[in-house]
Amino acid sequence: AGYLVEAASDPVFLRHVVRLADHPQETISADAADAIADRVLTLGFPELAARVLQDNQPPGDSRTRTQIAARIALRLGKSSQALAGLQRFQGKEIEMLLAEAQAARGDHATASRTYRTLNMVEQADRHAWLAGNWAELAGSEDPLQTALSTLMSDSGAPPGTARGPLSSGRRLLQDSTASRSTIEQMLARYSLSPEGLN
Repeated sequence: AGYLVEAASDPVFLRHVVRLADHPQETISADAADAIADRVLTLGFPELAARVLQDNQPPGDSRTRTQIAARIALRLGKSSQALAGLQRFQGKEIEMLLAEAQAARGDHATASRTYRTLNMVEQADRHAWLAGNWAELAGSEDPLQTALSTLMSDSGAPPGTARGPLSSGRRLLQDSTASRSTIEQMLARYSLSPEGLN
């Protein structure tokens, strides 16, 4: 199995794996199954990877198996299943998978906190933005995220001090221009290029 995983071309590898999956009575070691499933998943076949794991169970609770199974579950859109399996383990790789599963479930606030504990600031800010957690974005290193935080939070509103109508109007116009610029920059940053739409 080692040669198959490490040296076989993709077509040869997949041909052998499909044959193995079609004959579940031909068991292989759990370590070999993990390595095969990992490569199959990398090639983009989560269903086939799941069949390989299902037919070759490890004797105990395996961290490696749990990580591969969680990645498979995420690719199959089963984020709750991925979360349930990962809760038993700790470590950076586990936390990264947890954050991915939290985001896949739409729990962007929790994903943001998890990414922040991993010092993955860009991902943390992105999920704070998706969660509408403007206060968290106030401390962002990204000036655009900070501007968005100011725009979306109450503190960005013009103060109700006793100003003359002309002064208040000028302030509202400046705030409107700054808000429009911030929104245009955010839209430009997260929009798809024309090539990406094809």
